[in-house]
Amino acid sequence: MLDHGRVSHCEIWVCSPKQNFENKPPAMHNIINNKRICFETGRFFYLVVKFFIPFISLFPLKMIEIKKYEDKYQDEVIRLVLSCQNDGTRPIVSIADQPELLNINQEYFTNGGYFWIASENNKLVGTIGLMNYGNDIGILKKFFVNEQYRGKPYNLGRKLFAELLDFAYEHKFKELVLDTPKNTERAHKFYEKAGFNKVSQEDLSIKYDHPYTDSDFFQLKLS
Repeated sequence: MLDHGRVSHCEIWVCSPKQNFENKPPAMHNIINNKRICFETGRFFYLVVKFFIPFISLFPLKMIEIKKYEDKYQDEVIRLVLSCQNDGTRPIVSIADQPELLNINQEYFTNGGYFWIASENNKLVGTIGLMNYGNDIGILKKFFVNEQYRGKPYNLGRKLFAELLDFAYEHKFKELVLDTPKNTERAHKFYEKAGFNKVSQEDLSIKYDHPYTDSDFFQLKLS
């Protein structure tokens, strides 16, 4: 039997050496006459992969790790947060405006919240925190991603938010709230796509500290 199939624009024929080519397509007679050319696709791709695998190790892939915050990362977290906040697009803030950064373990973990960091090759490139206010309400805080890791191909913001959302559902939070400076349209679009609704500060069911006096507020109902 002579089988043929199409792979992209190449036609691959699989045959046996003693094959009779009567009634075969005339265009193939010159190819499969004295020398029978047979391509076994599985074998072909196996050899290609086997050839290239040694070279892959020479070009290690960039791996981004999302993990639990530890105090040894405090200085890096503060540096990343302040650099994102003070990028020239919003009012200047300092560590004095957000003292919880000096005591993340107490402010987040002890109260039933969590704080994640993202790193690549031991370099901090993203953060996100969930502060437990009580009454099944969580405050999303310190959501910052190094500029080159926003959007494709990394989509690090989505991955960090997915970690937070999974934690919120697992721990039975019923509502998430957050604040952002008024001129951060990209962040606003992200939250709206994620299901948050923009609300006034007066409409929030809680009051909490935030670094900017001129802020927009968002709310997400989880149940």
